[in-house]
Amino acid sequence: MLVEVRNVTYTYNEGLPFETTALEDVSFSLRPGCFSALIGHTGSGKSTLLQILCGLIEPGAGSVLADGTDLYEKTGAALAARRRIGMVFQYPEHQLFGETVLADVCFGPKNLGLSDDECRERAFESLRLVGLDPDEKAGISPFSLSGGERRRAAIAGVLAMRPELLILDEPAAGLDPKGCGEMSALMRSLNEEGTGILLVSHDMDEVAALAKQVLVLNGGRVAMEGTCEEVFSRGGELARMGLSLPAPAAFMSAMAQRGYPTEGVALTARQAARKLSALFGKRGGNGV
Repeated sequence: MLVEVRNVTYTYNEGLPFETTALEDVSFSLRPGCFSALIGHTGSGKSTLLQILCGLIEPGAGSVLADGTDLYEKTGAALAARRRIGMVFQYPEHQLFGETVLADVCFGPKNLGLSDDECRERAFESLRLVGLDPDEKAGISPFSLSGGERRRAAIAGVLAMRPELLILDEPAAGLDPKGCGEMSALMRSLNEEGTGILLVSHDMDEVAALAKQVLVLNGGRVAMEGTCEEVFSRGGELARMGLSLPAPAAFMSAMAQRGYPTEGVALTARQAARKLSALFGKRGGNGV
């Protein structure tokens, strides 16, 4: 599904003394099946943009199109288009409410008017996708799960709607390193199976490891858009926006400031190691 955001503006308390423009003339596209990341400091407009993308609030100006259909038209086609976008809010485990894991995961499909058998089939499939054994977990209370399992169960509830674009707001927030690794693996697996991902994260290493496209919001506007290499090569501009580089890129930048410049940007530890090896091997060969 191609999602196009065209000249979107949103203002809180419009016409009142505390009027605040959260988004101004924002435009970008999310290609079908792409893994994209949205970054920006607190107050940059990310949360407002997510709410617009998943149909919670209507833009004051501009439009959001899904395969050419305006999400905010008052038509059945627009409703169907909105259902193709799934949203996993930060700390999604707080949204659990069902008596059993199965009941919770089935809630969305039931609202689509699917039969009990279809809902159960989708729920079991989604639980397997997130790494939970439905034969073991479906019949128990979601509140008896561990913290990481609760989060995966909540994500399964969104996946049971079979979204073509999945928006995740800080999905690894509060998880231990093992849980963070499992969440990254899950996102990568879903994307490889064809689900488009829009990840909102403050973890630049996570963004560099997963995303193919990066959008940078600053002051309610799109300040940058490009590949990880293109965006993270502009470390000075990002720093002025209150954003950091992935750790390997930050390390190589510090090396350059100390007289050891290398070409390109290192997004991973392996890339940084290769650049250091080439740099010091070359210097050693010159007798340095």
